[in-house]
Amino acid sequence: MGVQVGRSFYQYFKVGVQVGRSFYQYFKVGVQVGLVGLVGPGRSTGRSQIPASALLRYGDEWAVFELNNGRAYKRIIKIGKRNGLVVEVLDGLTLEQNIILYPGDTIIDGRRVKVRSYD
Repeated sequence: MGVQVGRSFYQYFKVGVQVGRSFYQYFKVGVQVGLVGLVGPGRSTGRSQIPASALLRYGDEWAVFELNNGRAYKRIIKIGKRNGLVVEVLDGLTLEQNIILYPGDTIIDGRRVKVRSYD
């Protein structure tokens, strides 16, 4: 099913999700959890998309923090279309790079970071 809101088009799919045992340590039965599916290249533009929660302003430019060898590195990127959830990346990132979501003010360029897994 597809829905058009303004000039944006949203496509909905049924998906099955398998969660690890520790999932139930954090969520009780009956809690609703929302998922946002992101596709690498955008179908209409052929460009990559990232979660908007990874973006931060750096002067007049947009940036993200890349996770590389246990450290966070600021990457200036050029963005295109965006909505509240995803941002189209025009330049500055590749699909192979890992980015940090919700970086916060304690993350600075070159800082060592620890990845946590909730599996």
